[in-house]
Amino acid sequence: MVQIEIIGNLGADVREVDYNGSKFYSFSVCDNRKVNGKEVAQWFTCNLNRQSEVLQYLVKGQQVFVRGLPVFGIFDSSVYHCKMVKVDIFVNEIQLVGSAPKPDGQTESTEAGQQSEAAAASEVPATAEPQPQAPEKKSNGRGKK
Repeated sequence: MVQIEIIGNLGADVREVDYNGSKFYSFSVCDNRKVNGKEVAQWFTCNLNRQSEVLQYLVKGQQVFVRGLPVFGIFDSSVYHCKMVKVDIFVNEIQLVGSAPKPDGQTESTEAGQQSEAAAASEVPATAEPQPQAPEKKSNGRGKK
């Protein structure tokens, strides 16, 4: 089974979608990275098919960790005038990461207990796999003073 994991910021508040009588929740997540010195945004459309306590915190700017099943598609870009790949994710796990966004663009610290409680209430695991850490630089014994 193929799974995808992303950490990024919501581009808009979560929205409820009714499709042929089935209700699900949809939100977009953006991952920004630098490529050749330029910032590049990769957008993912995420779909959650169950009610969750964490939904109330899914607002524009909130940083989240998402794990789920990817569905790839191709579309014609009117901006770049070529075919491009889109990635939709059927969410299996979601976690709040970082601070809660404020309307003025600043961030407000969210207590870890509230995050864990929200994740537990939504039947979503409260922990993600540990992120790799950069190795510490070793001194060659000729340190500068």
